[in-house]
Amino acid sequence: MKDPIQNYIDENRDILDNYHPEKKNWDEIQNKLAQKRKRNGFKLLGAIAATILAIILFNFYPTGSEKEKLSSIVTDSLSTQVDFERKRVEWENKQDFKFNFIRGRTSSDQLSLGEDVLYSISNNYSYTWDTENNTGVTTFNSYTLGIADANGSKTEGSVYPNHTYPYGFFAPVQQKEQKGPDDVGHYYEQYDHFKENPFETPLGKPLSTFGIDVDGASYSNIRRFLNGNYLPPKNAVKLEEMVNYFDYDLPQPEDEHPFSITTEVGTCPWQEDNLLLQIALQGEEIEMDENQSNNLVFLVDVSGSMSSSDKLPLLKSSLNLLVDEMDEDDKIAIVVYAGAAGLALPSTSGSEKSTILEAIENLEAGGSTAGGAGIELAYKVAQDEFLKDGNNRIILATDGDFNVGVSDDDSLVELIEKKRESGVFLSVLGFGTGNLQSSKMEKLADNGNGNYFYIDNILEAKKVLVNEIGGTLVTIAKDVRLQLEFNPEVVKSYRLLGYENRILQDKDFDDDTKDSGDLGSGHSVIAFYEIELKETEDKDQEVGGLRYQTRVVNTSKGLKDELTHVKFRYKHPKSKKSKLLEKTVSTEVSSVHSDNFKFASAVVEFGMLLRESKYRGNASFERVLERANQAIGDDKHGYRKEFIDLVEKAQQLFNEYYSEQ
Repeated sequence: MKDPIQNYIDENRDILDNYHPEKKNWDEIQNKLAQKRKRNGFKLLGAIAATILAIILFNFYPTGSEKEKLSSIVTDSLSTQVDFERKRVEWENKQDFKFNFIRGRTSSDQLSLGEDVLYSISNNYSYTWDTENNTGVTTFNSYTLGIADANGSKTEGSVYPNHTYPYGFFAPVQQKEQKGPDDVGHYYEQYDHFKENPFETPLGKPLSTFGIDVDGASYSNIRRFLNGNYLPPKNAVKLEEMVNYFDYDLPQPEDEHPFSITTEVGTCPWQEDNLLLQIALQGEEIEMDENQSNNLVFLVDVSGSMSSSDKLPLLKSSLNLLVDEMDEDDKIAIVVYAGAAGLALPSTSGSEKSTILEAIENLEAGGSTAGGAGIELAYKVAQDEFLKDGNNRIILATDGDFNVGVSDDDSLVELIEKKRESGVFLSVLGFGTGNLQSSKMEKLADNGNGNYFYIDNILEAKKVLVNEIGGTLVTIAKDVRLQLEFNPEVVKSYRLLGYENRILQDKDFDDDTKDSGDLGSGHSVIAFYEIELKETEDKDQEVGGLRYQTRVVNTSKGLKDELTHVKFRYKHPKSKKSKLLEKTVSTEVSSVHSDNFKFASAVVEFGMLLRESKYRGNASFERVLERANQAIGDDKHGYRKEFIDLVEKAQQLFNEYYSEQ
């Protein structure tokens, strides 16, 4: 389907750029605002809106009883008199409504909900513009929402005394013909464009080389979109990060290598004429005990962009969880950065939890974002307290909105590449909505020998910082990369699913100076190849675009029982020389698929549906749900059941979208 989000952003780039004002136009905006500040009421609101053409989100956070809870109100369009058309209002029975919300000039407004009326009373508010943090702030002195049936019987909703909404609610005064998608602010986020891996031929491209990726950020980010009742941008959907979010029942390593290798070949669920090859790595489980001392530096973004509830407040709660897991042999420091970097807590023993928790509680947001300076200071603190036989790691917690000093992606990556030689690893926790810089944060983690996680709620923080703390903090293998050679006797073409930004040149496989993905304690990694089988016995193959020949000849030895030969390279965390493992995969197809295969392939198929991949074949939500339900297994933490709920929600959203076309 046509991506409404990207289209809207492309067609309204000027408006959105002013929503997050750039430095080049900020002085002009401020001058115009200053000229209008003496105006009051809605004249002031309209003047500001007409000046900066801002599209601002306005979210309600009800605090009443569950039966009186009004939630998930999202902006759909803007018109005269600050008139908002909103939809998907979740009321007691979760019935969907469409209505106009007019911010009227009286103290009591009404809006139609079919036969019902939603009303507001005591609409008393004040509005200010924060020049330092480049954001509007609306404070309601009192505000009540309620619902009335056709007979006029009213049920009051929630009261919002002295509640501050950091995004304000002003909007263009003139009528806009084009309606934007729901909650458009969520989509003004950076996701690097990438093209899905194509099918390749073994004769034209005999080798497929890539580095592993254990990041799970894409899945939790997608969950944030779906739980908000809208579909994620396509470039936010990364198959490898979705499938590797989950744990799998894989064997522990039994030899000197820190991970086990398992392969399985089955029929491709969305293209039954093809095969699906699963390659799975399982990292060694290492208990977090007195033998695993940690030198941690929390690098915390306290800039103005971190003020909303899903950013710094959630970040602080998340860090508290990690502090609870620390022992007296662990050391923790806190570096903060906004307009400048500073040391909020010197390196402190994990036994002094009250001191650490107090430092976290005192963190406040304000100022612009000098990320590069904070990174420099964090590495200095970590190196000063370096544990020769321990884990040395910086945990950067941010929305990624660096805008002062070293801030562009290439410069930040270059800085991180230099720092990783010190033996200090960097992991990144992403937070927030609206200006999330996901691509920037992933690049920092990838080049800092760490992982990138997106924290959308406190349960995700618990998963990353408590349940899977070993994998987050303890690296058991670094620069892990795979290289597959497909057998042209039986394989016509093959395609790697996902890992688009982890593709390596074939020559890089044996080059130990090349950086690649890292494997944490207990982490599992799964990669899939879709394989089209050869139908004839031809020893050569037609190739287009060549000047001096038209056919590529197959010189294999007739090994028809082999599908592919896989090579693995990895380094121990403190080594600069890699080790090599090899494994041959036969053409034998499993008649009964394992739960690992069923569930992981269901996750991948779901990702292709969300991306509307041209390779999705006969993929369907029904097939995804069928296999996922068959493979729930133990599901100790409920992650697989939650996945099934998300698939059902996505299916409903797709149905709603197409029904409106």
